[in-house]
Amino acid sequence: MKTKLNIRLDRWVGQHSPLSRSDVKFAVKAKRIKVNGKLAVSASQKISQEDVVSLDGAEIVVRGFSYIMLNKPLGVICATRDGCHQTVVDLLPTHFQQLHPVGRLDKDTTGLVLLSDDGQWSHRVTHPKYACEKCYKVTAKWPISAATIERLLHGVVLRDSPKPACATAVEQLGENQLMMTISEGRYHQVRRMIAACENRVTDLHRLSVGSLQLDIAEGEWRELTVAEIVALA
Repeated sequence: MKTKLNIRLDRWVGQHSPLSRSDVKFAVKAKRIKVNGKLAVSASQKISQEDVVSLDGAEIVVRGFSYIMLNKPLGVICATRDGCHQTVVDLLPTHFQQLHPVGRLDKDTTGLVLLSDDGQWSHRVTHPKYACEKCYKVTAKWPISAATIERLLHGVVLRDSPKPACATAVEQLGENQLMMTISEGRYHQVRRMIAACENRVTDLHRLSVGSLQLDIAEGEWRELTVAEIVALA
């Protein structure tokens, strides 16, 4: 008896072939995709674990997921494509072009970015309910007081939510510099928390995600080890 997969044909083909999910719909209509030797009837049809899917007569071979660490430079954006700016995907070899950023850093923030094509793993790393901690090195325009550190730890209210945003850890590195750890992922959270304390971030660099520490030079990338992948899962 075949084991059912909780996945649509277009999603599966999009993961394991050069086609995007939207391309699959047109490929089905063009009679380019077969399941077990028969023409696929719909991009949304479900497939089983034992089904053989072919594209243009060639069997689609299941490929493993990829997991990448990248040290994002200033000015590069966390997107798969952009008409104006260089993206994190542009910094990878062509065989990694199917990857997507796992969470985002804004254009003016540098440091650790993860990329993968494993949607469940990405969800685990980014969803607020899993509280995956991210640590940042923060440089502010003006000196950071002890009172500011207390406010960051106890929570500051941001404009878009009455629920206070809290740092899980803060370590002062210098008069206007600190390491700050958060477990949420609100929009521009670190910058907005510092702004709520009447200061302004001039430089922001992500040092870690969960147990994973950034250990490569700016602009470089490397694949994660199995232990690192499992630790974030």
